[in-house]
Amino acid sequence: MLTLGNLRYTQQKLRSQSCSLSEAFALRWLESEHAMEYERALIHTALGHSHELGVHGFFVDEGKGSLIVLICNPSKHVSEFSDSLQQFVKVGMQQLFAMPKPTGDDPFAAMENPGHLSQLFSRFALQFQAELEESKRDIKNINLRLVFFGDAARAANEEIVANFREDVVHTRPLVEARLERTDIEVTCTVKSADGSSSIPDRLKGYRQTISMADHVRTEGPNGELMHVGTVSLKQLVDMYRKLGMRFLARNVRAALPIATGSNQALSKAFLAVARGQERPEFFRFRHNGVTLTSTACEPKENALELVEPQLLNGAQTVTTLSRICAELKKRSEYSHAVESRLGQISVIGRVITNATREFITSVTIASNRQNPIMPWHLRAHDDIQSRLQAWFKDHTNLYYEVQEGAFDKIKEADEDIAWHGVIETDHCVNIKKLAQTFLATEGLVDKMQQLKAVFEEDSIYERVFCDGRMTAKPEDVVFCYKIERRIGKVLRLLGGTEKYAFVKSGRSLIWALLCQAYMNDSSHDRLAREHTKSLRATQEFVDAIERLATSRVKPLLMWIVNESSEYMEDVRTEKYGFLGTKKVFERTIDVAREKWGWQHRRLGTSQ
Repeated sequence: MLTLGNLRYTQQKLRSQSCSLSEAFALRWLESEHAMEYERALIHTALGHSHELGVHGFFVDEGKGSLIVLICNPSKHVSEFSDSLQQFVKVGMQQLFAMPKPTGDDPFAAMENPGHLSQLFSRFALQFQAELEESKRDIKNINLRLVFFGDAARAANEEIVANFREDVVHTRPLVEARLERTDIEVTCTVKSADGSSSIPDRLKGYRQTISMADHVRTEGPNGELMHVGTVSLKQLVDMYRKLGMRFLARNVRAALPIATGSNQALSKAFLAVARGQERPEFFRFRHNGVTLTSTACEPKENALELVEPQLLNGAQTVTTLSRICAELKKRSEYSHAVESRLGQISVIGRVITNATREFITSVTIASNRQNPIMPWHLRAHDDIQSRLQAWFKDHTNLYYEVQEGAFDKIKEADEDIAWHGVIETDHCVNIKKLAQTFLATEGLVDKMQQLKAVFEEDSIYERVFCDGRMTAKPEDVVFCYKIERRIGKVLRLLGGTEKYAFVKSGRSLIWALLCQAYMNDSSHDRLAREHTKSLRATQEFVDAIERLATSRVKPLLMWIVNESSEYMEDVRTEKYGFLGTKKVFERTIDVAREKWGWQHRRLGTSQ
């Protein structure tokens, strides 16, 4: 069995070729799992180029008709796959599967003399393309193999891997064009160095033809395509029944309860049509329309053939009609006449294709701005949120809930929640409170109560949620996050009845200062060790933050009240708005630096 020691030895041996630990992993895997001789394995490893492609090695198994693409991660944490998976989708797929266009009759003469292609294709990419071209008629399956030291079956169910599979489905047309057929099987498997493996996931895009008479097509700034026309709601319901939540994966409104005003209004409208009280043609004029995305879209006469369609907005409409149909059937009221009337309901539809994940996310946000959807709901499918979710599971065994209600659904669906790598069954990390935690340690106390703006404005959001956060010590994130759970008790401790209005106005500032007190405390390591195994706020944890509050935060608040020339007058006149500013945080940190040698410590970096 491969070990980290094996990989480090190989990396040291190939240090002259800038071999990374992941590349050493691929080399040793090719040798041990595919019985490759060392020299042959060497040319099938992306030495010095894996960071460009997101791929670490490959192997053509001629006997099985398989092309195996290796993406290696020399750790037990699935979150460590993040950069490679993103790079493979964004760059590697194009570099490896796009047809090179050198001059001359032989498209692969560049293998002998790379020449002008050397700036576009690495030698590894050229080797890959040459073998792909030579074997493309015999290749029946392409297996994307994610190899690491962790639990393979559990990793296959992580959001970060699910997003990768979805992205690969969207790039299937590139593979199909290169191999000149659409029946190629593409699978994704997670394997562990201990020999365990997940069940291969077949990445085949679902195809569906929808009617769209007299549709018009328009093009976006970067080649995105949009078809606009009328679509049958009944056809969308049929797609939902076939695909289930897969059809609604990007739609943040799918889980809204039946009792919401919009769902009740839709139910009433559909029943009026079903009973012949309202003509179906009117519905189109009263509805805002639906938006779909598709991996590929082929226009046909008065129709579109969609590959892997997903609904970006309109889930309430589709799920409500599906429920009304089911209820009518249950009551034996679903006659042929009812079916005909409901089948005539159509809405304005937009189908977007040839677009990046980032572009689709921006459309999803813009398409779902009506109440009651909040901006943090619209960020649930961002790549950074998936990576943070995997990071929390890997390093803390805590569930990070990026989509409201997801934690409860997992608990309802699975008796053994520990299978998901979660040990805390009562509490989860909440996306809004995590944002406030990061803001608190940055000292951005003014933003802590302006979460709508934080999640809506890209410049702020990308500072709060970025890859740099995952360089923080997980224990520090958990401790600072947990402070909020007992912040009310701290406020009562510090303010009593006499000064409670003052400390209540400084709630965000006090949370931020408690984070700094913890991270600058001489007992920091012990506190991190004892109080970050779960999100439960034990009495020992409460005692710890009360000690920090009275010994460190209270003196800083007393300085504001009694010694700060710029704030004393505002305190006297009970104008406490200044407590919610970044400036007052910075001034108190300056005082703490002089008193106790504090440094402004953050959770990771904001880049």
